[in-house]
Parts: sequence; structure tokens; C-alpha cells
Amino acid sequence: MFFHQAIPLIVLMLCVPLCVATAQTEPGGLAGAPFRRTLLPSEASLAGASHVVFPDATALLTNSAALARTTGGGVAAAISLLPFQQQQQTLCGSYAIDGVAGFGLGITRYGVGGIAGRTNTGQKLGELSSQDLAVAVGAGLNIGPGNVGASVRYLRRDVSGVDAPENGYSIGLSGSIAFQKRLFISTSLSNVAGGMIASYQDGPKEVIPWHGRFGAAYLLPFSEPELEEQHPDPSGQIHRESGPPKEYLIGTVEATIGQFSKQPAVSIAAECVPYRGIDLGFRLGFSSVGDAAFGLFLTPPIDSQNLRLDFAARRDYEFGGITWHVMISKRFAE
Repeated sequence: MFFHQAIPLIVLMLCVPLCVATAQTEPGGLAGAPFRRTLLPSEASLAGASHVVFPDATALLTNSAALARTTGGGVAAAISLLPFQQQQQTLCGSYAIDGVAGFGLGITRYGVGGIAGRTNTGQKLGELSSQDLAVAVGAGLNIGPGNVGASVRYLRRDVSGVDAPENGYSIGLSGSIAFQKRLFISTSLSNVAGGMIASYQDGPKEVIPWHGRFGAAYLLPFSEPELEEQHPDPSGQIHRESGPPKEYLIGTVEATIGQFSKQPAVSIAAECVPYRGIDLGFRLGFSSVGDAAFGLFLTPPIDSQNLRLDFAARRDYEFGGITWHVMISKRFAE
């Protein structure tokens, strides 16, 4: 019975993003490229598919549908240090109407310095810097056994020495579904619509390349849940449900493909909290393009375990070196 109820949602999750991406046939470029990937510790550890298992405020940037599975409110702040004078900062928050929907708001800044500027004849102009900004708003909605979500981002790029910035927007769609709170399937497609427009010379429009993800995660609890949480359903009735396990193993597999990708990239990862006594978890991941990553996260024994610290390091093929990622997040009770 459960599987038959889930079939329409699975079809919606798979077909709608594919149709939208297929319809967008106009060629894209490098517009919005810094925000094609979300640089967070879990993402850097190649365990992004685990976001739908225990979602937090950062689901806004990875799979907005998972915002509907959050409880109460939450905030998160992250910084990523990248090779060649690149870095990215992220700040986001979310609030959920438990059992119905979730909403998120966030801002991401990407900067790079030390760019060698040259004229058409090759004459040096000195070093330039570039700043990209994205302001995102999104929401997720519960539909039967799963969730659907959408997000909108305002994009802006400023380059030193250029008076007029580039502005634009992009739209993303996502979906997720859970089977018996053990198997989680998720899909998302970013930049299904939108583009960047330069503020000079009548502003030529540049379509932002789309980027798709399809992932699966399996949760293996090592201990029985200890918390009992009250969840009102849409009719207003109160249901008591077990809280998440404190000791667990999550295995994930995810395939990603972009508009200009020759073939999908596949990654596998594991997230584990082996012993509750130290509230320390680990992540390990590998991808088919040669990336390898390690991460850890710590829940300090204070503040009712609502504060969390995340760290990750990744040998990143795309960035050409080691990337470092740190995040602090906090959940607020309803």
C-alpha cells in the first residue's frame, strides 16, 4: 500500500525536473558557476544525499524539499577555504511548521583574488578580484510519504575595475521520499530557469547551466531512539513519534550531472556516529572523478545538544587541490 501511494510522487520527482531541463535548450556559459556546487562540510565529504535523513537549515541550499522534514527553527554559518585565493561564506536559517512545510532564507558569498588582468594585446593591468553574491529563499512541502520543494536565488557579480555589475536569478526544484524512515531517495535540479544580465551595453543575457542530482541514503540505527516528539498532523491531531537515533550509520550514493558534463559523476559516502558517549561522528567519501574526502562533526555536551560543529577536508579535482570547510549550526525548539 505504501509503495503504491508513493508512485505518483516518485514520477513527479523524476519527470518534472527532467522536462524543465530539456526545455531549456539555450546554451549557457559560466554565469552563476561559483554557486553550482554547495560548499558545506557534508557536501564536501561527498555525503550530500544524507541531508534528507537529518535535515537542517542548509537543506535550503542542497534539497529544499527536505525543509519540510525539519522541526522548529535553525541557523547555520559556514566558511570554505579553496585553492588559489578562493573562499566562500554561507549563512542561512530555516523554520518549519511541523508536519506541513518548511521555509528557508540564506545568503552565500564567493570571492577570488589575484586574477591577472590583461588587455586584448596582452598588456598587464594588475591584479583583479571578483565577488559573487547569492540570496536564496526556498520552501518544502509534505505530500504524502514525501516532500517537494523549490528555491529562488538572486545572483550578483562584481569585478574590480568594472563599474557595472551582473545581476540575475535562478530557480531550483527538488524532491525527496522516505521509506519506513530507513531508505531515503532524493533528486534536485538547480538553475532550471533564469540567467545573468550585465548592466552595461544593453546587458546581454547569459543562461546559467543546469545541474542535476539523484541520490539514495540508507539509515542503519545502532540503538533505539530515546526521545519522544509530538507532531501535529495537518488535521490538528497530535501524534507521538520516536526521535532520531543517536548512534547510527548512513550509507549514501549519489549521481550528479551538469549541462556541459560528458558523463555523470558518481560518489559513495558513509556517515557514522559509533558511540553516543562522545557525540562525535565521522564522514568518508569517494567519487568517480578521483575526489576523496574526510569529515567529522561534534555535538558539544551543552545547550541540550542543539549546537553542532562540522569540519571537512577534500582532495577536489575541480578546484585543483585541497579544500577546507567548517560550519557551526544550531537548532531551536518549536
